Amino acid sequence: MTKNWTYMADHDDLSVLDDNEKIEWMEGRVKKILLDPVRKFINDKTNNDLALGVVTWICCAIDALGGFLDGDFERKRDGLVGRVLRFPFHKRTEGGSRQGFRKFVESYLEDIEPIKTKIYDEFRSGLSHGMVIKRGSVDGKLNNLYEERERGQKIYYEVNPWLLFEKLETASENYFKDLKKKGNIDLRKKFLGQFDQSYKFWINNPPKSKK
Repeated sequence: MTKNWTYMADHDDLSVLDDNEKIEWMEGRVKKILLDPVRKFINDKTNNDLALGVVTWICCAIDALGGFLDGDFERKRDGLVGRVLRFPFHKRTEGGSRQGFRKFVESYLEDIEPIKTKIYDEFRSGLSHGMVIKRGSVDGKLNNLYEERERGQKIYYEVNPWLLFEKLETASENYFKDLKKKGNIDLRKKFLGQFDQSYKFWINNPPKSKK
């Protein structure tokens, strides 16, 4: 296959990709739809409206990459009944995107590991469900990746999204390097299972011109 990929699922024929090409295609997709666009704005560090959009993008990326790392397709495959039977009720919230998010941070974003729960609960979930960081803020001028702040006798965290983006860029690069090592059998299995689950429609329905 000529690798003249667009990295768009509705344009490229995903049905003919082998395991290594799936990894290569996804790496290119992450670069094209996430890393390259954000990189264009990285010099505008005083624009906190833009910074808020970037941190939303970053949280979505960690969520998605965490799903591939964790192999979330296994829980989806088992279905609701299997998940309910396997996990006690009070532990079920640790599954799904929260678990993948946590694992990706612990494996590839160690610098924010101390505040991973805050990043998920206050930043990721707040922005996803309410378009607001529930208890936290962003500032592109911070000298550090994050700093502790206090308001109303409550502690919250302020994050520099541009430094966080640079960490994500390195984390993504390292994750795909690990995926390309054929000795990482379990890591590759989880990625490939998640890829086939996430892109199932496009794999089963490739562009007509390709058939």
